[in-house]
Amino acid sequence: MQPLASLSRLYRFNDRLIDLTTEGFSDDDWLHRPSRRGGNHAYWILGHLAHSRRGILRGLGRSVPTVPWEEHFKRGSKPGEGMDGPAPAELKGDFHSSGETLANRIEEITPEEAAAPYVRKVPDGSQDVAGAMHFMLWHEAGHLGQLTLLRRAVGKPGLA
Repeated sequence: MQPLASLSRLYRFNDRLIDLTTEGFSDDDWLHRPSRRGGNHAYWILGHLAHSRRGILRGLGRSVPTVPWEEHFKRGSKPGEGMDGPAPAELKGDFHSSGETLANRIEEITPEEAAAPYVRKVPDGSQDVAGAMHFMLWHEAGHLGQLTLLRRAVGKPGLA
């Protein structure tokens, strides 16, 4: 039995959701801030999510080369005024390709692997692979929610 199979389906769902949420975004839409005081724009969120998926794969033992743009989107980084890395289409492509690899890897996780210690520190304190995968899915969903709000803020129709 594969203990995390349902997570695999949810990560795949997030692949579809990111496309729907950002459909039709212009360069200005990608850089729209949620308030006058700043906040994460859609471009930073997309890069952060692509970077996060790469980190999850590394934590699951996959060899994923580090690319220069990851530095702009790591935990604790701040959104720049412009697009500080690849075009959104390239970041989406990376998000999707990492997502497919991630979903496939999650489907392979055995009960023993799920209970094994996760090699990276997880913000919620999870220490095993299963807990880390659940937290990272929650993290991703939270940022997708931000994208949904930004979509409405730039005048695009809602998803539901």
